[in-house]
Amino acid sequence: MASLQRSLWILEDEESAIFVYKQILDLHFNTEYFQSLSLFRGRLASNKERPDLIVADLRLGDGNFLSFLSNHDEKGLLATPFIVVSSLIDLDVLRFCFEEGALDYLIRPFKKEELIAKIEKVLNSNRKKAVFSNLTQKETLILKAFYEGKNRTLTREQLIRTVWRDITIDNNTFDVHLYNLRKKIVQIDLYIVANGNGSWTLVDQNASKSPPALLDKKDDK
Repeated sequence: MASLQRSLWILEDEESAIFVYKQILDLHFNTEYFQSLSLFRGRLASNKERPDLIVADLRLGDGNFLSFLSNHDEKGLLATPFIVVSSLIDLDVLRFCFEEGALDYLIRPFKKEELIAKIEKVLNSNRKKAVFSNLTQKETLILKAFYEGKNRTLTREQLIRTVWRDITIDNNTFDVHLYNLRKKIVQIDLYIVANGNGSWTLVDQNASKSPPALLDKKDDK
């Protein structure tokens, strides 16, 4: 399972909450727990290694995570996606957390399935961003062409005409671009399948109905 390779840092000081997290998350992710802001701050400062996601409680024994976020030097040190989990229901607090970069805000008590679903949603989004940002301009144009094609099925000639327009290229050039694209996007459950009749079909197991906005890039790499 891919999620076993993904790491979470949990910022939580209550033993009962940590117990719940361990029951829910340790089977699915590589987890590390911090019971104080000082330990968390020290870990960030002393090690360049970062997790895929941080799950943070707001109130801890030695401070408040909001104060941590308010310190822009420390927030810059963080530079890691995070979600907030709290029993505090306050519109201003929610708004502030999102303004400071929180990707979600989960209110206690929560269901096990809700926590895992929110974490996986953020992790999958981050993975897509990383993959799309690593596409070349031609790879991006090929992928967009599939999304815009009828039934997401296109022939070699259609792809070359759409991506290269009036420029003549040899088959090897096209094959290299298509091969590299297929190898990259398989990480995010996108597959370009050969149909055996000179055409290919894009299979999106994420069930996306339109091209991701992240594909709107212009500069070649």
